[in-house]
Amino acid sequence: MNNSHGICALSVINVYREPSETSVIVNQLLYGDHFEVLQHQKFWSEIRLHYDQTEGFILNSVYVGLDEQSAAALSDYEVAEYYKKKFNKPIWLGGISSAGPRMVGILIGNEKNRPSDIFAGAIFASPYLARIKKINDRPTGEFTYNIRVSQIKYKMNLPILVVNHARDHKPAQHPKKQEWFTKQLAKRNSNITELKLLTEGDPKITYHDGGHHWFQYNKEELARVVSKFVLDNTK
Repeated sequence: MNNSHGICALSVINVYREPSETSVIVNQLLYGDHFEVLQHQKFWSEIRLHYDQTEGFILNSVYVGLDEQSAAALSDYEVAEYYKKKFNKPIWLGGISSAGPRMVGILIGNEKNRPSDIFAGAIFASPYLARIKKINDRPTGEFTYNIRVSQIKYKMNLPILVVNHARDHKPAQHPKKQEWFTKQLAKRNSNITELKLLTEGDPKITYHDGGHHWFQYNKEELARVVSKFVLDNTK
């Protein structure tokens, strides 16, 4: 595999700090995300994300290579439309954590430009909604929303699910912030917009280890909830 660029053809691909699946996950690729390939190894490629310039490693087996010309002409909507036609199936937009702001970015538009119409629905899993305020690069302890819902200037018609763990109390994705986010989406959506707070997993685990954020202790519950929502809302 010697392509200079690549595209994510899976729902989610982890990007690792080092070429190892036990390494720290520094970001995630969503379906349709494209990136520059910095170097090739036997089983891994070092990449730079087009979206935010994050660098890291992904397995060679999980992405589709592109030449430079194809990558330059790429857009999120063209990718979704391509796979929609190729497989003759509805395309759902979905992602976890920092993918939340990126998903909203894809949906931004107006009545003349309605990017949501290409998708069958959207799943926001633990969307990362806030960032800490800093003064002279020093944290202030205060947070501000980093998600641009107000720039969706039209009424979407998508079944939308926001799913979070009830015990995920980190400031950036606290259930109270997810309630606010869901209400903002609902104002801009004529279809169902639902928030599900999950509860399974060891109740002794605190939010500090990040396990609730990544659904580490209740993957089966997450799968049940998301699968039911997709099946109930797929035409």
